[in-house]
Amino acid sequence: MPTYSQSPIRCRLSIVSNPPASPIDDNTDQAPQFWRAQPVSIQVGIFDADSVGVDLSNLTALQITFRPSPNSPTYYSTKVVEAADIIPTITFAGWQDGFDQQASFNLEAAETDFPLGNASFLPIWMDIRGLLDDGSQIIYGAGYVRVFNSGTAIPAPTTLIRSRTTILSDAEIKVLPTTGKTLIPAPGTGRVLIPLWATVKMAFASGGAYTNVVDASWVMRIGTQFVGNLMLMESALSGGANFNALLGSPYLTPGAGTFDGTLVTQPVPNSAVANLPVQLVDDFAGGTDYTGGNVGNQLEVTVYYLQLEL
Repeated sequence: MPTYSQSPIRCRLSIVSNPPASPIDDNTDQAPQFWRAQPVSIQVGIFDADSVGVDLSNLTALQITFRPSPNSPTYYSTKVVEAADIIPTITFAGWQDGFDQQASFNLEAAETDFPLGNASFLPIWMDIRGLLDDGSQIIYGAGYVRVFNSGTAIPAPTTLIRSRTTILSDAEIKVLPTTGKTLIPAPGTGRVLIPLWATVKMAFASGGAYTNVVDASWVMRIGTQFVGNLMLMESALSGGANFNALLGSPYLTPGAGTFDGTLVTQPVPNSAVANLPVQLVDDFAGGTDYTGGNVGNQLEVTVYYLQLEL
């Protein structure tokens, strides 16, 4: 059975949920899990409903607390990150890339030494809250995490499909034929990205149709390898009307009306796709950028994908 490898836990939290949303580790898309009496770092990013970073400059501190249950009057441990160590705002792109967080709770072994007895693991209630000058508090996330006894093999996450959203500006759309746009950054040594599907939402501003788009066709690419079916774009880009569409992958290809199996592609060596980003490109528009458009145009692409170990 695959086992879990402890990395910094990345809790994406929200100000819009009531009651507060249960913490989810963005690395696994599951509730955080870690070993008892072992150091662990819990990184925090707080965003609104539009994935815009929440300004935390009004906080005096962020606090994390672990309890036996939500209504328990006692707690196992608590830790505070003072205002001087909080980054007031971050971008969602920086968070998704794994580079930015607003605070890090670096817990020492004594701070995770919870009384689990002989159980292999137990659920422990965790909440993360902001503290304000007037003594009030804002709870950004609260829910159970799983804490495993030292020496216990933590099962690898069963949720494999991840997603990532990228928003392209008018200027970035225009250079798809010559520059392309990274949708998912390189995953790291010994890993490969497998895109499954992408949703594409194009919003045109008034008079925002593009020109110089003859034979324009979008495709996802890793290195020099195409990893998606072509989306013919000439009419859509020159028409200037908003549209939503699906950009498919050759790994799962629907037939006419019903699913009829998979599209078999030629194998490529690991070196051709390992540790490389997924990009959106137009390789069919003659190698010149689009013209026309409008600075108010916006393209939103959400990719659903796997990240596999080689």
